[in-house]
Amino acid sequence: MTRTLFSLALCILSATSHAALFGRAPITPGGEDFQAYYDDTLGITWLADANYAATSGYSADGKMTWGESLNFIGTLNTGALLGLTGWRLPNMVDVGGDGCPEEVSPHGVDCGYNTDPAYGEMTSMFYDTLGNVAFFYPDGNAPQPGWGLQNTGPFSGLVSSLYWYAQEDVTNTNEAWYFGMPSGAQRPREKDSLHYAWAVIDGDALSPVPVPGALWLFFSALGLLGCLRRFSTPR
Repeated sequence: MTRTLFSLALCILSATSHAALFGRAPITPGGEDFQAYYDDTLGITWLADANYAATSGYSADGKMTWGESLNFIGTLNTGALLGLTGWRLPNMVDVGGDGCPEEVSPHGVDCGYNTDPAYGEMTSMFYDTLGNVAFFYPDGNAPQPGWGLQNTGPFSGLVSSLYWYAQEDVTNTNEAWYFGMPSGAQRPREKDSLHYAWAVIDGDALSPVPVPGALWLFFSALGLLGCLRRFSTPR
């Protein structure tokens, strides 16, 4: 009996423990071949294939200009990928709207290396969720041991290259922001540069349908009744 209760306690703890990513939309019913992952830190859902532009045949290798990446995202919404519209590129925040001044590079709150995860969704993914480290130490020395995209998590097609953000540089509209998976850098670059595009959508858009409360109570009552009958049976 004690062993059974201990096992039950472990199951409860596992079910309630925190996790940053939750698999969504399995290809195989009940399987773990997920097509997307909900990020409960950011409150967004990431497409599991981080190079879907190439996989889908939109681009030969997935590399696109910033404008082409926006068009690519538009096709996902037109086609209602996974039955959803509202797909977009990841967001970042240009604090102060000052772009990436040279005096703060390579280190700044929103540009450079070791930037604050609050100001970039890919920054949060790279540093916090996946646990990767930048080329530079926070104090400016380099290189850090094990720097770069060492951990890609459960995602496919996530390459050690540059990925576009949705935001252009307000100080130079010929440039848009990117995140560099090879070194952990975040800054603007010319819009005609060729980078990758990773699709995300707001919220837990593919959350499994929960069991209705009344039905849950019904099955809980059945389980309790079974236990009472078991322990009330003369032995």
